[in-house]
Amino acid sequence: PTPTRPNPNRRQLYPLSFTRADESLTSAATLAKPRNERYICPLSKKALSNTNPAAFLRPSGTVVSVSCVDSIIKKDMVDPFTDPPTRLKEKEPTSRDA
Repeated sequence: PTPTRPNPNRRQLYPLSFTRADESLTSAATLAKPRNERYICPLSKKALSNTNPAAFLRPSGTVVSVSCVDSIIKKDMVDPFTDPPTRLKEKEPTSRDA
């Protein structure tokens, strides 16, 4: 059998890592909370919502707020969640931004 090549027209999927607002809750309890109280930005500790949109850092897959990308991460273009810190190429918008 011939190995299949990835379709260049399809977008690549990346594993994402969201930070729960309350780490002690189970997945079901987290989903029972209102949408704007489920997940937070690990840098600013602000809830991710329509007014505080999210982006992900490709090397680590960590989801952070766009405002943190613009104010903190964009200066050095380094992913602080990888060990050792990895250089970033560009901001990866979430599906709402695309």
